Parts: sequence; structure tokens; C-alpha cells
Amino acid sequence: MNIACIYARVSLDKQKDNHSIPSQKEALLKRAKWNVKAAIVMQKAGLSLPQSLKRLRKADNSIRDAIGEDIEPSLRKLLGI
Repeated sequence: MNIACIYARVSLDKQKDNHSIPSQKEALLKRAKWNVKAAIVMQKAGLSLPQSLKRLRKADNSIRDAIGEDIEPSLRKLLGI
């Protein structure tokens, strides 16, 4: 067996191992019950799922408003806001 074959086999084994262990992102999505917007708010604001959902409802489902992130001043000027 040549070196390229050994490298390919080790690489594939590592990929299999990586897929068997849930990533931090997947764990966050599971905690958020696969609600991506809630997961983002949970991560950015350090909130629980119920708190994140409450913030999203109050913010009309806007992630930016829910986490209190403001748009760039240059974008604001461009839009005339």
C-alpha cells in the first residue's frame, strides 16, 4: 500500500469520527429545537430558548432587533434613515 492510499484512509477515518460527535453548532441547534433564529439569539445574547423566543416575538422575528444589534452607520446614511 502506498503513502497516498494510507493518507486517504486515515483522512476518511477522521471524517467518520467527526460526524459521529455532535458539533457545538449542532448542539446549539438541538437546544433551540432546530429553530435557527432562536439559536442565533441564544448564542449572541446568552439566553435560554424561552427567553430567545420571547425576544424574537417582541422584535417581530428580527434577529438584529432581538439581540440589540444596530446596523452600520454608513448603511444607515446610505438608506437615509
